[in-house]
Amino acid sequence: MVKRHPTALLLSSTLTIPLLLGGCTQHYEVKEPISQPCRTAAVHSNTIFRPVRGSQFPGFILNDARIENGQMKANLGGGWPADVGLPSYGGDIVEGEPVTIPGTGTFELIGITLSRWGNSPETITFCFTPDPNLLDNAKKHLPPGETLPPQDEN
Repeated sequence: MVKRHPTALLLSSTLTIPLLLGGCTQHYEVKEPISQPCRTAAVHSNTIFRPVRGSQFPGFILNDARIENGQMKANLGGGWPADVGLPSYGGDIVEGEPVTIPGTGTFELIGITLSRWGNSPETITFCFTPDPNLLDNAKKHLPPGETLPPQDEN
């Protein structure tokens, strides 16, 4: 009969579980964003990011986070409706290369977390610096009678 040591079992499970969980994701991060100051946001893939609280537009979806040639990349798509006359964007954002959308603001990719097995969503972390006219643009395109709630400074 083999004598089992509960301490050894507890120790091995205590070490194994974090190692297994930590092995499920890969996290990449750039130390400092180029665009300062900015608001940092982290979203799961295919989540809509709306930079103006209480306004449907502009709205952006970030997805397809990846590492290519040693650089973090993600896809950014969205913006304003076509009839508004403000530009939208569809393309990649790359670490260290801020993307400025006139009338909306600047996006800069600063981190991604990838799932190794595809069983959890990617997390995309970016800095957003609003265009000085963003709130005015959003107010102009609200449905009649609607107003924006107070906006956070951060």
